Amino acid sequence: MELKPFEMYFREVKNSFHYLVSDFDYQLISTDIENADDYRDSVAIVRYLSSKVGLEVYWYLASSVIGISLIKVKKEGYFPYKKRFWGKSREEASAITLNSLIGMAGKGNVLILNKYISTKASDVNIRRKMIEENISDIVKNVAEVLLEQANDILAGDTSIFPKVQKYEEEYRKNISSQ
Repeated sequence: MELKPFEMYFREVKNSFHYLVSDFDYQLISTDIENADDYRDSVAIVRYLSSKVGLEVYWYLASSVIGISLIKVKKEGYFPYKKRFWGKSREEASAITLNSLIGMAGKGNVLILNKYISTKASDVNIRRKMIEENISDIVKNVAEVLLEQANDILAGDTSIFPKVQKYEEEYRKNISSQ
């Protein structure tokens, strides 16, 4: 029996990220498809929560991007849905992406999909085909890189967030000025 792409994605994420539950005391809190009525905004998200960190493993369908958001928990037991990746806000929780964390460390090439990170249609099509053919390997790669590069964060130490957010803000400024 062939699984639908979303079912396969959710299964692969649960398998590859099981260490969050077994080793870091996270809880799997949801598997959702958001904005399913508009393909351009559709995203499949798996959310995990610990006492200090919320984590989203997302797959944006239109851009064929699979990635991770790490979010500082503001109130224990509540997932921080409102988040900011740079700048200041009193309401939103501080957040970073795995891509920014590894980019800041100069290790952006460790993710399989990062080799085709642009939004050019040809690169999106390459990523889409890679995901269709290798979703298991891609999800496993993201899970392994997260464990290797964000072990302290997974354990609850979010002290690096301001530095990563500054990196993200500078990166975005550089891209927009080009």
